[in-house]
Amino acid sequence: MQGSLKAISFHPLVKGRLITLSEGGRRVTRDKSSFCNGLTFSARPVRREERVCLRIHQSVGHWRGSLRVGFTHVSPEQTTLPPLAIPDLTRCPLYAAVVVPDAFCGPDSEIHFWLKRDGRVRVKSSDGRKYSESSALNARCPVWAIIDVYGQTTAVTMLGEPLICEICMYNIHKQSLGTVILVYVR
Repeated sequence: MQGSLKAISFHPLVKGRLITLSEGGRRVTRDKSSFCNGLTFSARPVRREERVCLRIHQSVGHWRGSLRVGFTHVSPEQTTLPPLAIPDLTRCPLYAAVVVPDAFCGPDSEIHFWLKRDGRVRVKSSDGRKYSESSALNARCPVWAIIDVYGQTTAVTMLGEPLICEICMYNIHKQSLGTVILVYVR
């Protein structure tokens, strides 16, 4: 693991009015009575190209659209929360969010998202499909993750960043033999 940063979790205080936190700040659930007011942020800034990993636990079929994810240069404590990430927050160039394709957002699916060095927001599904959009964000400056628990998506857990086991990396690098094992930071 790089550095001694705390595993990523949801911000405990800055959250949409229909969001409840559980599992020590690792899981958020939006009340199913509405499709919006589910904005959440990471509790700490995200490292450059750090992958934020989410598991989608619950979804309902009577709303259109699913999860929205992205990043912001604005500290969550300085953000006035609107009902939606898109278009409410993204009207300002200090916020960038993308619509995660519905096909990526079924129950028990996992997605990873990160800010590329060129400022693009990249999303990858657990089956390897990728989606990205450009943004005006500067990847060299601090960013916090935005997770809008929107539409059909009603419950999400942060898994931590998948890391490659150091012993396996040694084998891959030195001998080209190792097996790659994904280990989630908890």
